[in-house]
Amino acid sequence: MKGRAMANTASTKSRFFAMLVIVVAMVLLVVGLIWHGVNLPRFWHDLVDRSTGPMKFRLIMQPLMAPIFGIRDALRHAREGRSPYFTIRVLRDPREHVGRLVEGLNVGLNATTRIIALAFALDTIYQLLVLRTLYPFEALVVALLLGYVPYLITRVLIVHLRLLASNHAAR
Repeated sequence: MKGRAMANTASTKSRFFAMLVIVVAMVLLVVGLIWHGVNLPRFWHDLVDRSTGPMKFRLIMQPLMAPIFGIRDALRHAREGRSPYFTIRVLRDPREHVGRLVEGLNVGLNATTRIIALAFALDTIYQLLVLRTLYPFEALVVALLLGYVPYLITRVLIVHLRLLASNHAAR
């Protein structure tokens, strides 16, 4: 009983932190759009320049950290026999599988919230040092590209591979 209560507390804290990151991201997104508007040429130019400037190590480290969590979660879900939450089945019959998709996206967000927050903080520091201003929208896009997307890809691939291997072994 004590272990379950601690797990529920940890889950509640993770969920709260995830929601806090989402709220802060939305506020910063609105603030960034009010401050700077939408300037796609500047956005793409600044995005490409990140790969050659200072702190470029984060462009390697952050996409490497997210898959570690993706592998951990994928193996746990594969052991439980759960399929990836985003599969073709969701696209074929979304009404039947939408709950599973939402649950999976929540799990992914809870698992990667710290990575997303760290990526956002590092890109914010980069912008303040190099660009001498803050573009919250750009920082959010970079954080999601470096933190959440690699997690999703890794998790789906590992669960599929694990399920294929278990189905093959069962034959």
